[in-house]
Amino acid sequence: MPAFADVYALAPDRSASLIRRFLDQFAPLREETAEGYEMPRFAESPDRLFGRAEELVDHLAAHPSEPYSVYWRNLGGGPPFVMAFFTTDGAVILGLSCVEHESAEWLSRLRVFAGPGPHCTLFEQAPPDSAAEFRLLAEAAA
Repeated sequence: MPAFADVYALAPDRSASLIRRFLDQFAPLREETAEGYEMPRFAESPDRLFGRAEELVDHLAAHPSEPYSVYWRNLGGGPPFVMAFFTTDGAVILGLSCVEHESAEWLSRLRVFAGPGPHCTLFEQAPPDSAAEFRLLAEAAA
């Protein structure tokens, strides 16, 4: 079984339209990996439950201090998973899970999409919950 790497880039904004463009570019054929999304995340008694990731993304774009990790399975080839990590400080980190030997290529494509902001490659590790911490992590990894 091949080793997997996760490539991440800080997105230029936290908008639902950016997430949709990201998904359409990197996983036009996709399925959600969860059956529902409770708010707040990991709550024993959630205040709200979203049935679809699209509803959750709209909510998170409108509530910039709420963190959440959303995963989609890519059904059309390319990286097996695409991810969006909404941070506690109003940002979103975009991610692609890919075969390790393809990580440089996928990071390059992700950087073209996201722009010149912080980026890094991790191995089976989610990015931190804040953009500030992600910037530090990306700086240390450079």
